[in-house]
Amino acid sequence: MKRRCCPTRLRNRSGKTHGAAQIVTADDGFSDGTAELLTQRFGLVAPAEGELSAASTFHPTLFWLRVAHGGKVRALNVVIEKISTPIVMTVDADTRLADDAVLAMRSAFASRPNLVAAAGILVPVCSKTISGRFFQWFLTYEYIRNFIARFAWMRANSLLLISGAFASFCRDALLAVGGFDPQCLGRITS
Repeated sequence: MKRRCCPTRLRNRSGKTHGAAQIVTADDGFSDGTAELLTQRFGLVAPAEGELSAASTFHPTLFWLRVAHGGKVRALNVVIEKISTPIVMTVDADTRLADDAVLAMRSAFASRPNLVAAAGILVPVCSKTISGRFFQWFLTYEYIRNFIARFAWMRANSLLLISGAFASFCRDALLAVGGFDPQCLGRITS
């Protein structure tokens, strides 16, 4: 069975790359000031729990979804039920994307009709303190080690994991398997 997860039109008439079609901030009990940021800076109105907000008055592709506290996996599973895009991209709040990251993911899905998951390359950036530099070195080492292991598994058309910091999935495939597994060893629960 072939899956077609991505629209083939990746650029608009002016030649500029498309951004995300729908950005959903999943709120499972923000206590860090994000809610205030969403209302004040982005013009969003807090939705009822379990509901998707109306689009931002400043950014028409930005939405807010409030869910009961239950961790990242639970919030992501609620999001995939509410969104309307064929590709789901997960991006952690502390991850900064390159300007062409969304286009690269869309291109990957457009050029490979059977693709159901893809991940971006992560480059850790920490503070310039001694401890920050050490932590950055450690993270870089871990990413390289994991990349080599993934490369070996890719030769067998398999993957053990996909980083949750920046990954993309065919929404239909996620729905077909029941979403993200809450029992997964790598889950993050706030």
